[in-house]
Amino acid sequence: MKNVLTTPLLFEAVEDFFKKSLQDGNRLAKELLHTLDFKKGCFFSITAKSADRTKLDQFDCGGILPQYPLEKIQVSGKNYLQQKRANSYRELSQFLSSSMKSNQDWCVFEEVSGVYSSEVEAEIKYYEKEIYYLLNGLESSPSKLYSLIKQADAMWYYMNIITTGNFELDKNLLSNKDLKIFAANTTHVVLGAYDMEGYVCWEKSSK
Repeated sequence: MKNVLTTPLLFEAVEDFFKKSLQDGNRLAKELLHTLDFKKGCFFSITAKSADRTKLDQFDCGGILPQYPLEKIQVSGKNYLQQKRANSYRELSQFLSSSMKSNQDWCVFEEVSGVYSSEVEAEIKYYEKEIYYLLNGLESSPSKLYSLIKQADAMWYYMNIITTGNFELDKNLLSNKDLKIFAANTTHVVLGAYDMEGYVCWEKSSK
């Protein structure tokens, strides 16, 4: 995967961060927390190759990627200086695309902001007032995944999973049973980290 850096992480170093992050999520995140045995898998980071590898155990801190210079923006006729936020959207989209290989694989994104985008190329599903985007493995081009990753990034929280199965879902609504099935069949959990400059991923062991 071009420009994608995946770095193994010690279980003991990341377990607390991972569990606390899932506690901040919606119903699916909490189902993952209650269903998955994280010891039956491994943790690693997903970032751009330009990341500072010495900081990849500092999950709550940004500054792992080269920072953009300040640029002038204009708001209501006044000039301000703004720094564009560094991110690893493209790298994560490449990783997810390469990890899904069949129509049995699904990428599910939590939309924690509560405001959906009708422009994303994915199925939009609702669990009560919660919003989820679903993209099938055969349709998971890096460009589609990129737009979904960007949309689901709430700046303070990000989560998506890869789950596998032949799911029979309602056209618009997800049930609590659906979320439990997603969680039970999850092979990857991706959480935003490093002030959303990169990600921490759990991958289920194939054994």
